[in-house]
Amino acid sequence: MNFILRYIRNYYLTIIYTLMVLFLCLMPSSGMQVDVKISDKVVHFLMFFVLTLLLWGEYTFHYIYKRRENKIRWNGQLLYPLSIGILTELLQHYATSYRTGDFYDLLADIGGTLSAFLIGYIICHYIKKDIQK
Repeated sequence: MNFILRYIRNYYLTIIYTLMVLFLCLMPSSGMQVDVKISDKVVHFLMFFVLTLLLWGEYTFHYIYKRRENKIRWNGQLLYPLSIGILTELLQHYATSYRTGDFYDLLADIGGTLSAFLIGYIICHYIKKDIQK
């Protein structure tokens, strides 16, 4: 239980943003009154880019900056957003009648995740290096 509470406390922005992404991906598209001029794939890319960078930011602050951990643990920063992307597409396809899961949306999710993952890893590495001086 302590682990769960610590995780919620350390990653509360990521959790809130994840819930927002899930809501946006699962709400009926007819409920969106905004006239979107950009591609749906760009939106998916950006949502998961921001999710992954937010996750890296909270990880870097709590585990590298505050706790001064020596090793960068990268697996959660990659697996969490990828699993959310897969989950949203599966839920759209199987759990809703008003949305359809799209393989190309999933590829955009993966692209946003991988791009932000590389940027986040590099930034985290340099912050860790700077702190250890």
